[in-house]
Amino acid sequence: MPLKFMMIGAVLSIIISLCFLLGSNTTLLSNASSNPPLQIQTDLKHSDAPFGTESKSYIVRLQRAVQFLQGFEQANEIQTIFQQWLIESRNDAIQYAAVFMQQYPQQSIALAVLEAADENEQVQIMNTLINESGLGIYTFDFAFRAWGESSPIHALNWVTDTIPMATQASANQFVFEGWIKSAPVDSIDYLSTFGPMDIKLPDLSAIFSIWASESSESAFQYLLHSQLQNNTELVSISLRHIAEQHPEQLRASLDLLTITPEQRISSLVPAIRVLFQHHPSDGLRLMHDLESPHYSIIYAGASAFAQHHLDNAKHWLRQTENPEHKAAIAAGIAETWVNQDMQGAVHWLLSQTNDIQQLVAADYTAAMSAHDPAFTAEHLYEQLPIEQSLELLRQSDTASAWAKQDPEGALNWIETLPPSSEKLALINQASTQAAQQDLAQLESWIDTLENEDEYQSAVFSTAYALASEQEYANAANWLYHKLPNNRNDERMNGILEVWLAHNTAQAKAWITAHDYLSEEERKQLVAKALNH
Repeated sequence: MPLKFMMIGAVLSIIISLCFLLGSNTTLLSNASSNPPLQIQTDLKHSDAPFGTESKSYIVRLQRAVQFLQGFEQANEIQTIFQQWLIESRNDAIQYAAVFMQQYPQQSIALAVLEAADENEQVQIMNTLINESGLGIYTFDFAFRAWGESSPIHALNWVTDTIPMATQASANQFVFEGWIKSAPVDSIDYLSTFGPMDIKLPDLSAIFSIWASESSESAFQYLLHSQLQNNTELVSISLRHIAEQHPEQLRASLDLLTITPEQRISSLVPAIRVLFQHHPSDGLRLMHDLESPHYSIIYAGASAFAQHHLDNAKHWLRQTENPEHKAAIAAGIAETWVNQDMQGAVHWLLSQTNDIQQLVAADYTAAMSAHDPAFTAEHLYEQLPIEQSLELLRQSDTASAWAKQDPEGALNWIETLPPSSEKLALINQASTQAAQQDLAQLESWIDTLENEDEYQSAVFSTAYALASEQEYANAANWLYHKLPNNRNDERMNGILEVWLAHNTAQAKAWITAHDYLSEEERKQLVAKALNH
């Protein structure tokens, strides 16, 4: 008796399970066929050949694959289903493929669908997906990437023939992003045969970077054995990813390169930044191993080091004995430190011994001037000897940076300084910049200057600024009225010479209209300008 009940229970269990599966199938079928995206749903509803029972069974199987399978098993099942469906009911399969890819916008699913189709069927699927949905290529970037993995040349040809010119470049970018994953060597070889002026194709370095980010070693090996080793940007990308993924291999990789010293430096700088950011101990080891590392390499390393490990970077500076290396480290630290904590950086600088200050002060002043020129000028002037502070401000072009932000504030501060050659240099810097900001305001300030040397310095700096913008008439008129007693002045003649070379007729007319030169002096000036 118990055995009988057990058998009856087993049968009932099987019946219940079958009912559940049938119910599940009905639900899946309902979800799959009644909820495609709006535009394609309309197309299907008005089709002369609506999905029949056999096609609906494929839809159920596809929905199951999406819901119950993952990874390779899912992709393989989807590809198998579409391969079978395309044989049995090609039109239905192509029509639903577009629905399916829009319903599940994943590159792996799109790849499985396209891999099941031949080239003509792929075209029909993409036509349905792009043209009939009306949503544009950016919605279906995953499909272009999948097509790039599957049939890249066919995809590129289709883009050229089908996609509007305005969006061809973006579509091709997506195709190459897929191609670089499936066949990196072929994709880079193909792309490198075209010049950078072909605006329909993506940037070579952007596509190569995808490869290097996923496999820095294979991308680097490719460069070593191709003509692209002379492409500094690609070498730089490759080294940068090696520094991030395999820092211990960076030195050996450098030794394999057969490029010029200049290319080596420019290629290595981004890698050094990455190395000191993520693997500082490897960075310090590499600096020790490199023979006479270039200033820019040390600078880049110190800047990145200070960004994440400021105290360790300062310790590196203290431990370094080579003056040139020490200066590069200090400059790199300054670039980062000043942006993070300007007052802390200034306090550290002023607390150093004279020899350290002499070595690094110019770099710190330049970094501070780029960040806050007003603070830099006022603070250094208060804390350092006058001559030293003004020399540093001149070397760092601080007055120009300040005048760009606040011309009135910069000019008024400079006017308070005692007379000196450094003050004249600061006037030159500030006037040149202020002329581009507010000429009327600058003129009012110049007219208040009582020191003749300072007045002339400001006047000529303004004239040069105008001439540099090819405002030769304004520059000449400016000098003529601001310095009415200067005749046959060498600096004025220099501006007129340039004007004569650019527009002889206008310059001659101005010289004739203004009683500036004698007839003989005029002939000499014109002859000198035109002989250039």
